[in-house]
Amino acid sequence: MNLPSGYSDDLSRIGKGKAAVVLVRDKNAVQTFDLMDVMNGIRDQYAGQVEFLLTDFDTPQGRAFIAANGAARATLVLLDVNGKLVKVLYPPQTAGNVQQEITAALGAAPS
Repeated sequence: MNLPSGYSDDLSRIGKGKAAVVLVRDKNAVQTFDLMDVMNGIRDQYAGQVEFLLTDFDTPQGRAFIAANGAARATLVLLDVNGKLVKVLYPPQTAGNVQQEITAALGAAPS
């Protein structure tokens, strides 16, 4: 799978002491690219605090992740430091809204 620069699809990082935001992507959905732009705009502000990960909805790993977390195509899934589901965010989202959700749900403020 071709991943955008700076992203990982290693979902084993979830629950390893950092909060996580996982983009469930559908490469054919415009909403995926909109959510990727939002993540690109904020992820540097959370360096060391939050894992920003990707999974594709049409892979076995992606389908399992969707089923386990009640997600869907083109969604952002927020998980706490223990890997517990906090919230699923559906498009459209803004950088400010996602930052508020991360801060409120995960207790991680941008640095």
